[in-house]
Parts: sequence; C-alpha cells; structure tokens
Amino acid sequence: HRLVLSLTGDDQDEETKHIRELVGARAAGVVIVPTEAPRRATVQLLKHVPHVQLLRKAPSVGDTWFGIDDAESLGQATAHLAALGHRRVGYVGGSVKLSTGAQRLASFQQGCKRAGIRDDRYVRVGEPTRKFGAQGIRELLSLSPAPTAVVSGAVNITLGMVEAVQAMALEIPAKLSLVG
Repeated sequence: HRLVLSLTGDDQDEETKHIRELVGARAAGVVIVPTEAPRRATVQLLKHVPHVQLLRKAPSVGDTWFGIDDAESLGQATAHLAALGHRRVGYVGGSVKLSTGAQRLASFQQGCKRAGIRDDRYVRVGEPTRKFGAQGIRELLSLSPAPTAVVSGAVNITLGMVEAVQAMALEIPAKLSLVG
C-alpha cells in the first residue's frame, strides 16, 4: 500500500486536480479536508472512490465525516478561562465560510454567553494560517483594554499566535492565557 498526501492550499482547482489524479491512479480511498465549496467536478470524481471528510464538512461531498467535537472543545476552553477569572476573552479563528470556522466561532460565542462574557470586540476571523494568527493576536493585544485570554480556532493560527506573543516577550500564562 502507498499513502499519498496532496496539499491544495484551500484552492478548489488544486483540489479537483488532486482528486482527479487519485481517482485516475485507482486509489483505494481518499481522506479529504474539503475546500469551503468543492467544485462540481470534485464531487463527481469522489463518487468513483470511497472517501471520508476530515475535520471540515461539505454537504456536497457526502455524509461520511470524522473529526473533533468543535462545540465541546471550544465550550470547554471558554469555560476553563472563565473559571480562571478571565472576563476579557478573545478568539482568533478561521473563516466562517469553512464549516470548522463557523462551528468553532459559534461554540466560542455560546461558551462566552454561558459564562456571562459579552464583548465581540475581541473576535477576529480570517484565513486559518500562521500569518493570520499573528496578525489577529497583535490586533487584539493592541486594544484597550486588551484581552487577558485568547482562544484559537485552528492549529496554524495557534502557531502564529504563539510566535507573535513570544516576539512581544509576553509571558504565558502570567500576562496572557492562550488556548489552542
């Protein structure tokens, strides 16, 4: 057996190209992290190979999916920070055009509501990249008053946030709590 990893950079054309190549090579199966709206050609190609969605859910791709429970994990993160006494809690996450971005933001907001935290100034959403993570945390920390804790909605965003916080010489968790 062979394992092939194809990175699309969330580009729909690249996604279609890679799926076409996998189907043409008679892949035994495909694990796909779909773009926000896979092209019709991608959906048609996937009908010819067993496949499962990982993390993101695109209804056009089918129902078979596995990933993390975004509602539970973001709810627990927010509740944990509130239990520590944080009242200014920020969020930096992926685009709400992505199923994961939308679910994680909604879960964060629900967690804040349950904890009695209501301040949308501390929310930033964008591309799930290190660059955006760094940009988002810098924007939040420039606010007055700045958040005392921040939840990340994506792995690469977390990496960018940590790099930016380290570059600012802020001590975690003494000066800022991060959950990612």
